[in-house]
Amino acid sequence: MSASVELLGTGFGRSLYFSELAELDEWPLQIKEPDPYFVLLLALDATGVPEAKIRAFADKMATQGVVYVCTWGPGCTQVHGIFDLALYVDNEELRRDADEHGSVIMTTWHEDEDLDEALYDAVFVSWPHDRYEEKCDAVLAVTVGSPAWASQVRTRLGDSDALQEDVLAREPET
Repeated sequence: MSASVELLGTGFGRSLYFSELAELDEWPLQIKEPDPYFVLLLALDATGVPEAKIRAFADKMATQGVVYVCTWGPGCTQVHGIFDLALYVDNEELRRDADEHGSVIMTTWHEDEDLDEALYDAVFVSWPHDRYEEKCDAVLAVTVGSPAWASQVRTRLGDSDALQEDVLAREPET
């Protein structure tokens, strides 16, 4: 089975895409959208997932236009580290793309946040390096192995205004 990418709506001037996978290795070698650059939110329980599978997924994303990666779920710090290795240490083309300050593709992990907060960050906070900003007008959320997460992401990306309201309502008043 291969993944499909579905446009669910817009938020903060970005097209919001979604894909639900049973396993990471379902991700295709090529995608048509989003194009050319996108922010990725990966919701994955990495517990027990072989590093090689995560690495293969990261390698595919590196060639498909990811310019900002947000990881969420158990083991997301490990996933974050694997993406860093795939994007910079082992990828000659992207290493050359780094500027004098280092990496221009950002990676973050959200181990202390719930899924709504991680989604909010991907849609409303995560902005790529200036080099990509003009052509990065999309967020791609990928859930792996959890129908419940998939349902939540689908609902939230379909109504990003409600997502924003709900997450901001949690913040303490100053």
